[in-house]
Amino acid sequence: MSRATMKNLNAFLASKTDNFLLFHGEGYFYFYITDAGIENLPTCRQEPPENIYVCYLHQMPYDKWCETIEGQLEDYNEDEPTDFDSPPTFSQL
Repeated sequence: MSRATMKNLNAFLASKTDNFLLFHGEGYFYFYITDAGIENLPTCRQEPPENIYVCYLHQMPYDKWCETIEGQLEDYNEDEPTDFDSPPTFSQL
């Protein structure tokens, strides 16, 4: 079983997508869009997934971190993007 380290978690994240990296803030972890994400994702999807509100890596085992990251990516992929590049249709007004 792997240890929960930033290196291991970002390697796990990279195995799922190359669009984001995981970083540690003060009291939370956040996703940052990579250069590949800027190139791969349409403009309306260039906002990273929601933050993970856990203070320290050791507060969750590696498996739970992986489940949480997968859950955040699934939620991100399920959200309906808003296309700001096209004008609204009459039904959207």
